[in-house]
Amino acid sequence: MDFAFGEIVEPSSRAFWNDYDELGEERQEFPELKWVWQNEDNTPQFPTDLETFLIVEGFGVLDFLNSVLLKGESPVCHLSIGQAVMYHLPASKVAICLTDEKDLNYFTPMTTAMEPWIKAAKHVYGITFHSASTYKGEEVMETVDGCFVRGVNSKFESVKELEVPNIITGLTAGIVSYCKFHKLEASAFIVYMEAPIFDSITTKPVIKLLKSMKVPCDDAYALKQKPESGLYM
Repeated sequence: MDFAFGEIVEPSSRAFWNDYDELGEERQEFPELKWVWQNEDNTPQFPTDLETFLIVEGFGVLDFLNSVLLKGESPVCHLSIGQAVMYHLPASKVAICLTDEKDLNYFTPMTTAMEPWIKAAKHVYGITFHSASTYKGEEVMETVDGCFVRGVNSKFESVKELEVPNIITGLTAGIVSYCKFHKLEASAFIVYMEAPIFDSITTKPVIKLLKSMKVPCDDAYALKQKPESGLYM
């Protein structure tokens, strides 16, 4: 039998709904996410005037950002649940959130937790890192440094818009959706990497992106060498 689009087909017995009732009884309340502040009395110190709020999402980016941008700066706070730490550079009016959270259940409450920084910033950006093999579309010709960049609501001429059917996920997607719903400006950038390695070559497009955002950073990522082994850090 054919059904018209939108027709509601009710189950033939109550047993179908009983299954959902049991799931509802077992459902646990999601724990509240709170910011843990790195001061003696855990006093919140939310910013009131930011030029840029930047979310960087991906595994293994801390060493790179610490070298070119953070310069050993300590985080001001971190989430009690969920992988996210916040840095504040008051001299340049920049706040940076680093996260490598993978649990889908956390992204909505984490986005809500970012509200004070989103509302305090003139510019909101998100950067997330994906494998180049996940990109769907025509062959990319600009992959000269081991990676290429696509944007969602990009404001930079050098960054092309992300094409369908490619999507963004995670906290970056949550932040952009939040800003769109509240009629705030936000841009997301996806860095597609041929290999998950941050070195002086593959980070060139990322540094160029940071400079386009007017985020103060070094001109290049200088790898540190361990003298005892000859290996690069």
